[in-house]
Amino acid sequence: MFLVEAAAGKGREVAEYYDVTQIPILERFIYPYKANQVKAVIVKGDSMNGMHICHNDIVLFVPEEKGCNGIFVISINNNVLVKRLEFNPAEHCVRVLSENEKYAPIVIKENGGDILTVSGRVIVVLHRAM
Repeated sequence: MFLVEAAAGKGREVAEYYDVTQIPILERFIYPYKANQVKAVIVKGDSMNGMHICHNDIVLFVPEEKGCNGIFVISINNNVLVKRLEFNPAEHCVRVLSENEKYAPIVIKENGGDILTVSGRVIVVLHRAM
């Protein structure tokens, strides 16, 4: 599995994340998925602390899992983030939510000019020892 970084805050440019590191992961952590189906990012920032996703944690995500509400690795205008998404088909928008009151929600509208890319749903959070 390869490891890159994603912000849990205001975001970072995608271009900053081309350096990757391969890490071993136990199969039971990602079951029922296979290792080649799962990607990993290191969380940078504090915007997801309310979900116990903290600075320097590693989140594992599945690119094929993109529907419904939940915690996702995303990019907005090339800024990579770990955020909670709420899809609202009736209003043709997606709410991008932090789990820290310091960060305001972001609303991405269907024709609003922002480019939202959902990389995949977070399935595991690995906390690093202090």
